[in-house]
Amino acid sequence: QLERLASSTNNNPQGGGSGGEGHAGSVTALLPITMGADGTYLISGSSDGSIKVWQASTGKMVASEEHGSGIASMALANSESGVQVLLLGLDSGGIMCRNIVASGKAAAFALIFHISKYFNEVGHDGPVNALVGGPMGTFYSAGRDGQVLVWQLLGDLKLQ
Repeated sequence: QLERLASSTNNNPQGGGSGGEGHAGSVTALLPITMGADGTYLISGSSDGSIKVWQASTGKMVASEEHGSGIASMALANSESGVQVLLLGLDSGGIMCRNIVASGKAAAFALIFHISKYFNEVGHDGPVNALVGGPMGTFYSAGRDGQVLVWQLLGDLKLQ
């Protein structure tokens, strides 16, 4: 037997607006994450450019962050030094990297870096459809442009 324990909504059956805690656009990515004694959470990303963090056991939204470009994909990855980060593949072709939990040097979800072909002359033309964390601080991105790129997270990422 399957029972729905919780749900979020924007209170608009047509999919637009922001009448509640839910996303104003379509949800494009979901990631479960366990954070120590705090338990399990779910991170959702949306075409409206927001990510939200939900307490898995209650469905309560505990954090929200805007990005200015729709979220096409998300992944968790570890830096070379073992710091876990959140990667966001954007509709614009960019990749954002954010820390997950607050540290002595950064607030939760602080922007660590933003890869954009516009600024860095490397990256994707069009949406980043998939992100996957790899070994030894690497991660992989795949875009609508047909490219699969390999990246490496070096150093402490200014988070420790």
